[in-house]
Parts: sequence; structure tokens; C-alpha cells
Amino acid sequence: MFRGLGLRVELRGEEHPPTTGGAVIASNHLSFLDFTFLGLVGVERGRLDRFLCKESVFGPPVVGWAMRRMGHLSVDLPRPPAHAHRPMWGTGEARRKASSAN
Repeated sequence: MFRGLGLRVELRGEEHPPTTGGAVIASNHLSFLDFTFLGLVGVERGRLDRFLCKESVFGPPVVGWAMRRMGHLSVDLPRPPAHAHRPMWGTGEARRKASSAN
């Protein structure tokens, strides 16, 4: 996909995230493709990572279905920051989905 867009991807620091267990990887958001680049870090480490995404990303039916199937979690951004963690940590099922595939 990246070659087709004329992009050359160079990863640095991909050896730092653990291969198992929880991890938080943060990035400046520069483009719509950011999640694919961050996902490459997980792939290089042999894991499939999950993302926190604003709730509106889940709105379009096909995109929302795909995001839920991949285990990504929605965050309702209009809420005060104190409530932002509730969609992720509110239930045991959400915690299981939040952990990486390994």
C-alpha cells in the first residue's frame, strides 16, 4: 500500500514496545494514515495493537463495523477529560479488548 502511494516508511524505536502485555504508544496526529504507521510498530513486534479513536470514526456503518471487529475503542471527546477513560476501563470486556492480541 505504501509503495503505491509513493511513500517510503522508516521505523525507528520499534524495538522498545514489549512483545506481550500492555503498552501505550502515543503519536502526534499528522494525517489520516497515522494509524497504519503506528500499526506497523505492532506488526514488527509480532502483535496487533488496538487504538483509541474519537467516537465519530465509528459512525459510518462499514468503517464502524470494521473498527469494532478489530477491537478498537471509541472515546467520546466532548466529555470532560475525567470521563475519557471510562469507555476503555469501564468493563472487563473493554479491558480485554484493549489489550493487544498477544
